[in-house]
Amino acid sequence: MAGAAAWPATRSSPGSAARRRSSPTRPPRPAYGWSRARSARLPPRYTLSMHTQIRRIVIVGGGTAGWLSAIHLSRFWKRGRGAGDLEITVVEAPDIPIVGVGEATTGLFTTFIRNLSGEREFLRETKASFKLGILHRNWTGDGSYYLGPLNDDRQLGIPAVPPETYPYFFAAPVAEGEPAWENVLNSRLMLDHLAPYSRPPGQDEQSAWDYAYHFDTHIVGAYLRSKCEGVTHIEGTVEAVNLQPGNGHVRSVTLADGREIEGDFFVDCSGFRKLIIGGAYEEEWISYAEHLPVNRALPFSVPHEEGASIPSYTHAWALSAGWLWQIPTQERLGCGYAYCDEFISRDEAQAEVEAALGHPIEPWGDIRIASGRFRRFWIKNCVAIGLSGAFSEPLESTSIHGTLVQLLVLVQEYLTDHFDFDAEPILDRYNRRMGRMYDDFRDFLVMHYQGGRDDTEFWRSIGINDSAHERLDLWRHKTPISTDLDPYFGAIDMKLWFFTLDGLGLLDPEVARREMDYYGLWDDAKRAHREQRTKGDRFVRHAIPHARYLEQASAAPAATPPASQPQPPRQPRLSRAERRRRSRGR
Repeated sequence: MAGAAAWPATRSSPGSAARRRSSPTRPPRPAYGWSRARSARLPPRYTLSMHTQIRRIVIVGGGTAGWLSAIHLSRFWKRGRGAGDLEITVVEAPDIPIVGVGEATTGLFTTFIRNLSGEREFLRETKASFKLGILHRNWTGDGSYYLGPLNDDRQLGIPAVPPETYPYFFAAPVAEGEPAWENVLNSRLMLDHLAPYSRPPGQDEQSAWDYAYHFDTHIVGAYLRSKCEGVTHIEGTVEAVNLQPGNGHVRSVTLADGREIEGDFFVDCSGFRKLIIGGAYEEEWISYAEHLPVNRALPFSVPHEEGASIPSYTHAWALSAGWLWQIPTQERLGCGYAYCDEFISRDEAQAEVEAALGHPIEPWGDIRIASGRFRRFWIKNCVAIGLSGAFSEPLESTSIHGTLVQLLVLVQEYLTDHFDFDAEPILDRYNRRMGRMYDDFRDFLVMHYQGGRDDTEFWRSIGINDSAHERLDLWRHKTPISTDLDPYFGAIDMKLWFFTLDGLGLLDPEVARREMDYYGLWDDAKRAHREQRTKGDRFVRHAIPHARYLEQASAAPAATPPASQPQPPRQPRLSRAERRRRSRGR
């Protein structure tokens, strides 16, 4: 992912550079940039603004988005400011269920957990599991599958050669008619249900580079809530959003029991209810339904069989009117059929799933979903985070990824303790950035439906939007490279596009062969694949089965003596041979 851009140290008024060139002896500007005399001559957009001191933040909605927002605003934003008087309140409706029976993430969430609490605690407390990628089954209609591994084996030390932007490591197998994902480390671990950790004899534990997690949304929501220090939690259903007359800022929300919660800044995490941005502000909704027609989800769960291995991947299985997800946690498989009700009824959807799995299921609901986004995520003193601002079908874990990107950009680049909520250039910039990100997510998901499957009316009805079509047209004539995509923080990495395009048969082997010949990269590719295979063999040989690693990681930690008692002296580290001798009682 591309890094977030930093703001310039100072800003000049429009036209100031031209005035300096024409008036070299002009006296220096005021120390703080703007003068009242100058601001009076500027258009209204550039007049001096009114800043609000943010002392009370109200987050409307709990769930994953709500508690992630609370953590970022209380730990990362508040800590950096040193504002001890900041009040953060989460208003959570007790009678509105949290969406999702199983959820998968991207590597950005893994980084977040490492900074928050550490991986082993997270695995132990939430019963989460590892996600090394996605197994896509039957997306071309012939029963075949392809993998979308998360890692890039060039991180294992495979050298870049001129031209550095050309992905010869992945283009070579395409040119030879082989899957680009086949020898990638995570793919090998996925197929054998292995964890991203290896323990070679006599060496420290080694980790694969990129991986993510699977978890139960309800459990993780409670876990994140436990990490929100100093955050007030109020249970109540929001019945009304009260705007200030004149400036249109949100003044407060009124709960069903009559309580009124006031704030300076509001975060709309109300999920599909879209209470503030969609309700109070009636913002324009940009629908993705024409090209992402899945509009319902039939969730259910399946327990693990006794002693069975636990997959380390998400399973996305294309069916007649949508696709089935299977997300493994330590305790069960969280599943669901994401389908379009224009082509199949709820009962027919359940029957199709039961026929595919070979056993009956017990759905616990039928959720209506709508893919799309608001034109603006941030209006006045309210920002929509997560499902309340945008949603695309849950095929590539874009929901939590987008939530984290929104929060990181908000707290690191935009929000300050004294903020002008009428500063349109700032809000417009944020809204454009987030809109571009979610539109790119849409294009990536639309690409999954371009594999030529046409065996049902659902698959025959799916088209392709203009921007995704432009990308596909480009990549029919050249191998995809990283510079084909806009580099920004949160963007989908090129390797994920590459595996999807290759898996669906959308890359031309002849194009790859011509380019490999032109750049003279065959020897480099063979050498790189040989080195990758050697390193991968070493890692896989000692990789730990997924279920076993989770069992060990989730074991209760050893009790820590009370702080008032002296700690016992640390024992010297024993050699491996000595440990073996002692374990045998010799």
